[in-house]
Amino acid sequence: MKNIKIAGVVILTLFFALQLIQPEKTNPKSDPALSVFQQTSVPVNVAGILQTSCRDCHTHNTIWPRHSYVSPVSWFVNYDVRNGRSELNLSLWGEYEKQKAWVLLDEICKQVSAGHMPPGRYLLLHRDAKLDDRDKTAICGWTESAKIKYQE
Repeated sequence: MKNIKIAGVVILTLFFALQLIQPEKTNPKSDPALSVFQQTSVPVNVAGILQTSCRDCHTHNTIWPRHSYVSPVSWFVNYDVRNGRSELNLSLWGEYEKQKAWVLLDEICKQVSAGHMPPGRYLLLHRDAKLDDRDKTAICGWTESAKIKYQE
């Protein structure tokens, strides 16, 4: 019984010590004119889907939920946001060259259609971000029409 109490105290101490190691949670400032919403014609329904299902990892407008402040979960959330922004940043869309934007639009449809986005681990805590077939069709329709602007 004494060993169980000691183990409990050690585990609690480690848990609280881990809270001192928090990754930086940032929402960098960016020019709103560079956003995908200003650079392309995004239908209202697709804009809503992007806000609900993509914003947290693919823009500078992340809403950092409570669990993102609890280590070690905070490390995973921060990793996903950093990685998501580096792959596709809807806040910096205007900085992409035409060819890169075209490829990204194509990839958005592919990833969404295949069910890779949003990722399953994100959906565990964000059920409203799950895309149904109608959402996927709307996103792919938008990406196909938006790609015309980026063809050379």
